[in-house]
Amino acid sequence: MKYTIDNLWSMAPAKGLEFHVVLLENTLNFNEPVPFELHFSKQHYEAYLDDPKGYVNKMHGSDPDLTAHLMIVTKVGEVLIGKSIKKVFCQIPSSAYWNSILYDISSAKSMIVEHPMYTTLNLCRALVYKKESVIDSKLSGGQWGLKKLPARYRKIVKKALVEYTSSGMTKKCKEKYDELVLIEFAEYMLNKINE
Repeated sequence: MKYTIDNLWSMAPAKGLEFHVVLLENTLNFNEPVPFELHFSKQHYEAYLDDPKGYVNKMHGSDPDLTAHLMIVTKVGEVLIGKSIKKVFCQIPSSAYWNSILYDISSAKSMIVEHPMYTTLNLCRALVYKKESVIDSKLSGGQWGLKKLPARYRKIVKKALVEYTSSGMTKKCKEKYDELVLIEFAEYMLNKINE
């Protein structure tokens, strides 16, 4: 099979792939926020095509959210090729991981209407960590939410999980979220997280 960008995108999750290029010196020695050399995702593809050199020149900096990604790599990551995780990544302080989670959900009340799936599952993941000190993915955080959250909010979590796990937008995903319930859910979750 000859690979093209189109058939490579089709092999990725529905949201596409997102990655950061981080120097070894910044994975062996933890600094907060984590600096990166390049960030790329499917949503940036058109900007890259319009001006590849300009895109590469501007897509570097630091990102508080990278701390959470690095923590997940050190706890449950798998090596596809190269050195072991312990030889490439230092331990991430749990306080830094918590700060990263809080940063990611800090604007949840406004973000949840625009990005309901992402925000819903991140709020679930944050509450799992707060209550049980478990480092979870969006998927397992949402699954926890289906079991542990009040029945009133389970429909939102279930819809977010269906959307997250779908390879394309299914009929269930095309149904609109109730914006008022989304905002109420975000407020409820933020209150529980900040208790």
